Amino acid sequence: MNKQIEKNELLIRQGSFLVDEAKNSVKLSILQNYVQVLYALEGVKIAEQNLNTSKDQLDQSEGFYKLKSITQKDLLDAKSQYSTSEYNLITAKNNYEQQLMTLKQVLELSPETEFDIREIDTSIVSSLNIPDKMLVYNNALNYLPEINSGLTYLEILDKNIEIVESNYKPNVSLSASLGAVAIPHLRIILFFSN
Repeated sequence: MNKQIEKNELLIRQGSFLVDEAKNSVKLSILQNYVQVLYALEGVKIAEQNLNTSKDQLDQSEGFYKLKSITQKDLLDAKSQYSTSEYNLITAKNNYEQQLMTLKQVLELSPETEFDIREIDTSIVSSLNIPDKMLVYNNALNYLPEINSGLTYLEILDKNIEIVESNYKPNVSLSASLGAVAIPHLRIILFFSN
């Protein structure tokens, strides 16, 4: 019976680790979506730069075409590149809006909710002292609820084995009774329980 109580205590401890694991999962999901929004925002900036470059090249090509320095095909190539850059900018903006919507869903905000995305200050990131990867790994082993939950689960399995094994060990029971005869009657019962 004590082993069953110990097992139940382990199950309660594992349950608290599972709650922490779920909290970490939500935090990680928010962080992943935030990074995706930042990535999409960077895509918009790159597409805008490419569009500006394509516009400059188109303006230059039109000037050269008027001076008869380039062929009509070269001018059409520049126009085509500019159109492609416009399309890429529209696609990048749509991707940003889609990633922003996904982040709002993870945060359980309504689609109409307005908020600004702050970019990561790269000067702060570059000045951080990043610890050794083995130190990070060892700390994760001690901290992460997924690890603690798994270790507790192994303890629960060991407790289950102990409970099952104890059911197959013999139990000794001693009973005595006095009968009508003046000699006490002593009976020892040995049984196995399943």
